[in-house]
Amino acid sequence: MTKTTRRKIYTPEQIDVGVKHKLEKIDSFLSDLFSENSEEKLFLRNILGLMLKVYHMDANNKPMTKMQACRYLPFKNQTVCQKYVEAAHLRGFIDITRDKTDKRRLIVVPKEPLVVYVNEYIADFLDDCRRAIDSAAQVATLPEEGMATASSSSIDKSPASSGAPVGSSQKRVDRKARKF
Repeated sequence: MTKTTRRKIYTPEQIDVGVKHKLEKIDSFLSDLFSENSEEKLFLRNILGLMLKVYHMDANNKPMTKMQACRYLPFKNQTVCQKYVEAAHLRGFIDITRDKTDKRRLIVVPKEPLVVYVNEYIADFLDDCRRAIDSAAQVATLPEEGMATASSSSIDKSPASSGAPVGSSQKRVDRKARKF
């Protein structure tokens, strides 16, 4: 049996719409990069992975050490990584505190500006995905195969991951998972 590739699932017109959408994003990125606040935007782009990971780990009650934080920066040099983590701290995105159980460890904790930035960034990302999908759907009917929807996706919908209280709703999720 021949495996179908994404290129065969989408029409050439839909692929073209997707390319145009990506080119618009690249043009926007380049204009932002060379704008007046390019240094600040470059800083934010360099620490984006770190910000997302700090946000995610904190939301899941998993502390991140300062050393772990450096792994989410696009630099190999440890000194540069440390400087970026310190800069994020000085700009008010994170707090660096001592671990209560091991005083040698430094823990990275998100502050309100980081939470606001990540929420806005993800909302923009989701809006952008929706616009791209809507544009492709206007050109031709979207394929059903492998398309994530609000009702069926690979996202973990368990109450524990969503922050909802665990209880009878957890049992419903477990029963649904066993059916598959």
